[in-house]
Amino acid sequence: MINGSAFCAALALTERDYPGPAAARPLAVSRKASVSPRSALPGYCPWRPSVAARSSHPRRRLGRSYLEALLAQRGVTADDRRSSIERPARPNPLARRMIPAGVPTGAPNILLIVRGRRSGIERTTPVAMLDFDGHSYVQASYGAAGWARNLRAAGEATVIHSGGRRSPVHAIEVPSDKAAAILRRVLEPYRQLDFVRRLLGSRVRPPVALLRRYRIRIDDTPQDYLAEARRHPLFELRPA
Repeated sequence: MINGSAFCAALALTERDYPGPAAARPLAVSRKASVSPRSALPGYCPWRPSVAARSSHPRRRLGRSYLEALLAQRGVTADDRRSSIERPARPNPLARRMIPAGVPTGAPNILLIVRGRRSGIERTTPVAMLDFDGHSYVQASYGAAGWARNLRAAGEATVIHSGGRRSPVHAIEVPSDKAAAILRRVLEPYRQLDFVRRLLGSRVRPPVALLRRYRIRIDDTPQDYLAEARRHPLFELRPA
């Protein structure tokens, strides 16, 4: 347990440590100053800047206004910012080692090697693969960005299966209406979980291969599946 004096000392700011102009720096407190009633409270720290001083810091104001202007210039709305969970995440380096070694990852994952559309550098990404009716599919669960955009441009990739087996494939993007029908056929046998839908909202969905693995269905109507297919493209992988 950290007492009030230790916490106060940890938060003490000096002119060297605190960025910004002198007007935004907290005033130094003289040791000879009179003791106020608040200083007798446990955990009181006179060196800690007030909430108003922290929020009015010029560098913080510049950062907020610059970010808002940049987002508005790019046409990013408040709803898009709330859905930041859909932004592509960095590939899991642990999964890159587990999949070729044949170690179970809890999902039908593969490694997808796709050449960058601009750099020409091959990128390796763990994705969940769906095997259904003799066809293999991968779904871009973060939308048409990152590896999905590269796969759409390249039209081919290399798949590393569990255990290290490699196979070159051709990637064909499934049209939204056909992809919606495939998603519905795959997940229709399972029970719909309303609380998962309320938890994830209307835009975020795990990959269809993962939902099938754990026998979970979120969407219900054909319109729901069509909207999901448009948000998260489905690619069929055919042997090259």
